[in-house]
Amino acid sequence: MADRPRRIDVIGGGPGGLFLARLVRLRQPSWTVVVHERELDGATFGFGVGFRPSTLDNVRSADPATFDAIERGAVVWRSSGFRIGRDECRIEVEGDVAIGRAVLLAELRRLAVEAGVRLEGDTVSHSALPGDVVVAADGAGSRTRAALADEVGASVRVTPMPYIWCGVEMDLPHTFATAETEAGTFVTHAYPYADGFATFLVEADEATFARTGFEASARPDRGTDEAALHYLADAFADLLGGRPLLGNRSRWQRFRTVRLDRWHHGNVVLLGDAAHTVHYTLASGTKVAMEDAIVLAGALTDVALDDPARAFATYEAARRPSVERLQSLALWSEVWWSTLHARTAMAPAQVFASFFTRTPAVSFAQLGSVSPPLSEAALAAVAGTADRPGGASLAERVLSTPLDDRIQARVVGMAPDPAWRGVDMDRPPSGAAVKGARIDGVDDLTGVNGAQYLEVCEPELARRLRVQRPEVMLVGVVAAPAASPSEPPAEGSWRPFLEAGCDAIRLEGGDDVHAILARAQLGEHLRLVEGATVVLCGPSERIDDLAGAVACGRADLVAVS
Repeated sequence: MADRPRRIDVIGGGPGGLFLARLVRLRQPSWTVVVHERELDGATFGFGVGFRPSTLDNVRSADPATFDAIERGAVVWRSSGFRIGRDECRIEVEGDVAIGRAVLLAELRRLAVEAGVRLEGDTVSHSALPGDVVVAADGAGSRTRAALADEVGASVRVTPMPYIWCGVEMDLPHTFATAETEAGTFVTHAYPYADGFATFLVEADEATFARTGFEASARPDRGTDEAALHYLADAFADLLGGRPLLGNRSRWQRFRTVRLDRWHHGNVVLLGDAAHTVHYTLASGTKVAMEDAIVLAGALTDVALDDPARAFATYEAARRPSVERLQSLALWSEVWWSTLHARTAMAPAQVFASFFTRTPAVSFAQLGSVSPPLSEAALAAVAGTADRPGGASLAERVLSTPLDDRIQARVVGMAPDPAWRGVDMDRPPSGAAVKGARIDGVDDLTGVNGAQYLEVCEPELARRLRVQRPEVMLVGVVAAPAASPSEPPAEGSWRPFLEAGCDAIRLEGGDDVHAILARAQLGEHLRLVEGATVVLCGPSERIDDLAGAVACGRADLVAVS
């Protein structure tokens, strides 16, 4: 514990900076804590801020008064839904809440002042502040980070998909919805944050956005893009009931993912969006910043400030793994949203299930435990509602569904139940160029229900067989490592097979759940972007996840090893 009074200067009066300042004063009442914020008049941007139950539990443990303030002003989400056109799938939820950003900031300012924090409406450089410690909590556009970019190893990746934050004056439940326009598909993530008010965030894929002509309004020196608000209100008129959209510095933006090699330099430490950003489709910056504040406040008050670097290192070591995990998962989420327009022909339940399982953090089997109605609805959208004789499981129902006239079931090769098999394959020795038939016995290839299915490991052989046997379902075998979704799928592994005329791509790889989910994401890319038929390979103990991949549109067939 520090043995004399200290001073801490906080740059930025957002939720993370204010919460940190209060926590430090509560733990060290003799310290001077000053928050520097140029907009102390209450002006703010945005509409509502969402919190998960886990974050609220952390806030309650750190400071019950702050938790109580959030709980008083928050709206609880009772249901969540995905709407495509006028078709919708809704499920019951409990625990997630949202609060108006202006209300949250007002409460955090009040609580900070009550704890003895000094608020100053100035804009200052970190180098001009006298504090023993300077906390840079000045947001995603942090000037402090820009000034220390080399020292902290800053990097910024811009996400191409544009988005715009709007609001609407209506009681709108938590809803994801698409709208089709002449330009293309728009999607909204809407949620209530106060009685009679909801946040209404809208995204578009790059091609759709380019056709709207809104690019000019993406400039940071513009205020609200009124033309965009009118356009989007018309696009979502059915959902909005004809109500207008509200703006608050609402303009098209592209998300900037911030990463730092080090979260501190000298006596400066960065917090929240100044240190790292997580894509809004996975986690709110407010949530992450307030969790940062809890850990940093503990490190500053528990470790002697005669050695600030030690306190900073304690904070970073505790928070970096969690933040980096969120950033990694967020990449999967970005990819999913950027291709949503390709899913609008699917049933809402399938899209909703695909949304929940868009990252490796949640498998389809886990979704089935959390929300059985949703997982069943997604599987029923593929398999229909009729059970097989004997009371088949949902996995059996979806895997027994024909793919087309040639393939009468979704499982090829070995299967837990022979009735699930779509085609038979006679496996060759390891390393053979052709799977499913002897290389010298291609003419003897046979299958169930008249189907003929041949797996090929070499694109050049596929070219020859395509000419010799045009009636055969030709499948290219691809090893699909669990690559980062931030990089485009390695075309060199599968593109030659498609160019050689293969009808499908079989994706093989590791048997652990993360590897299976990763190649299922590649399968989704191949299906949605390339128009390919996908065979997803996995062990029999993962049959529910394999069936889930079919239900969510990530595969057409499964091969059980």
